[in-house]
Amino acid sequence: MTIWWRPHEKNSRRAGAGRALGSLRWLGWLGWAMGSWLLVWALAYAFVPFLVKSQLQRVGLDKLGRQVSVGAVEFKPWSLELTLHDLAISRAAAAAGQGAQLHIKRIYIDLELQSLLRLAPVADAVVVDEPVASLTHLGQGRYDIDDILARLDSPGPQATGRGARFALYNLVLSGGRLDVQDEAVQARHSLQDLRLAVPFLSNLPSQREIKTAPHLAFSLNGSRFDTAAVSTPFAPNRQTDATFTLRDFDLQPFLAYWPASLPFRLQGGVLQADITLAFEQTPAPSLKISGRLSAAKLRLAEAVSLAAPGAGAELLAIDMLQVTLDEVRPFEQVVKLARVDIGAPRLALARDRAGRLNLLPADRSQAIKKIADKPSATSAEGQKDTALQPLTPARPWQLEIARLEVKDG
Repeated sequence: MTIWWRPHEKNSRRAGAGRALGSLRWLGWLGWAMGSWLLVWALAYAFVPFLVKSQLQRVGLDKLGRQVSVGAVEFKPWSLELTLHDLAISRAAAAAGQGAQLHIKRIYIDLELQSLLRLAPVADAVVVDEPVASLTHLGQGRYDIDDILARLDSPGPQATGRGARFALYNLVLSGGRLDVQDEAVQARHSLQDLRLAVPFLSNLPSQREIKTAPHLAFSLNGSRFDTAAVSTPFAPNRQTDATFTLRDFDLQPFLAYWPASLPFRLQGGVLQADITLAFEQTPAPSLKISGRLSAAKLRLAEAVSLAAPGAGAELLAIDMLQVTLDEVRPFEQVVKLARVDIGAPRLALARDRAGRLNLLPADRSQAIKKIADKPSATSAEGQKDTALQPLTPARPWQLEIARLEVKDG
């Protein structure tokens, strides 16, 4: 009798079992990863709307001093799309029951994964539908939102020298309306059918697809205004130009709405503008502004106290001011002016016995004097307190004026 021994069959069975076990282990890890990812999606889907809603309400009270309400919040974690419905900011307590100060029907934000990698908001689209705002002028430059402006102007925690970083593309506002009630003269102004489209607002080197051409259109008290835009989508820089033209715009009817908080008051002026806005992507997004701005018969006077109204003394008068913009890039903080022409300027500068200049309000002049007279703070060890040291901006603005001409001053 002959017995054949085949050890390779046993080894083959062991190898096959090992491969099967490895496949099962790999499938188990894959299933665990997919389950964890789905769990993260489910948690984000459930809790992000609640967090966004609660944070908006908290920030509204802390920063604005107003009640902020949100009808509904939707979040799709698989595509990072966030939608807010019926966002409203209430009026001041004294005007409660008169409707919201601001109501927005819908805000849609299409965020990108780069937001997590860059730790800065990167959005492919931002859409704001039907924002409706109301503003009441109480007289002498006072408004029903002065409490909000005071809160925003109040000093907060020291910020870092690094500015905010963002990359927002395809911004569209449609169906906007602003109603202004002037209680002083019992007049009403209405801005309706506001549409604003901006290709991008970005200070990050991020490349996203641009689907929006710049556009601004609205109706003001029945008069229609619309801009024109010219795109070159097949050019290497994908440039889109928008033009803005203003002719003989007299500021006299709007002088009553000059804010009372400013240290001077505008007394008159006629504006002209011929501006071109060029949106480019070569390779980083860039906005270039060029053209010409001018103001004729410009008059500024000292601010008038509400307790003792009257005509303030004249501070500055310019018969003609013309500024030619060569290249203004706000995202890069660069301002290049081809020329500035000033015709017949007259400046009345005075300083009182307390050392206050008439160009500054009394409280600000005193604050500057206190800072100048105050010795630098030191710690117990004699070292300077770094928390009190002024912060240097990471990237200061650059201003260049090729030619400045003053005549008959």
